[in-house]
Amino acid sequence: PPKHSAPRAKALGETDDLPKCEPAFIERVYKATKPSVVRITRPDGGLGTGFVFFSNRHIATALHVVDLGRDVRVEFPGGATTTALVVAWDEERDVAILELAEPAEAAPLVARSHVEIGSPVLAIGNPYGDLPRFSRELEGLLNFSVSQGIVSAKSEAFIQTDAALSPGNSGGPILSCDGHVIAIADRLLHEKIGFGVPIAHVSRLFGTIGARKYRGRVTGRDS
Repeated sequence: PPKHSAPRAKALGETDDLPKCEPAFIERVYKATKPSVVRITRPDGGLGTGFVFFSNRHIATALHVVDLGRDVRVEFPGGATTTALVVAWDEERDVAILELAEPAEAAPLVARSHVEIGSPVLAIGNPYGDLPRFSRELEGLLNFSVSQGIVSAKSEAFIQTDAALSPGNSGGPILSCDGHVIAIADRLLHEKIGFGVPIAHVSRLFGTIGARKYRGRVTGRDS
């Protein structure tokens, strides 16, 4: 008889039913989820995005955003800042979980394990988020900005989307129209071809928090 793998345990609050998309979901989802999205910076100038996940002490992001894992600075949209340490990671999937020095006031985002090709999505991140430092007319833009697209294709390893994912978006949430996280923004192949790591790969990491000590790595990848 065929062998069946054991069902995967869901993350806290995770859903797999398909959402019903409202015509004006972008503004509603952006307002609801933005407080839980963070800007992540490294001492070497590296910049990326993350989001509160699992608990108000944890941030999910892409592993290449945090690289060395030391002196990671986390900034919330309201301006609150704190530091964080890498407490769980998966190099193959390029995902990581950070533990905040101080708990966040924002609620953890909810995971969605199933999404269909063609489903509308949005991404929140910090594309080219350092440019306002050099160009004053860009102040108030780029950080915590939103882009819209659809799920263009999917596999076990990646979700493909045409939502704009620029340097600085890495580690940020790709959200379904009901505001649940379907993937972590990871890489850009072309201007209109971006890839996210399915959120299930991050959910599996929570059982490994604290099991290993992160000693850092250097990849040279843009964040």
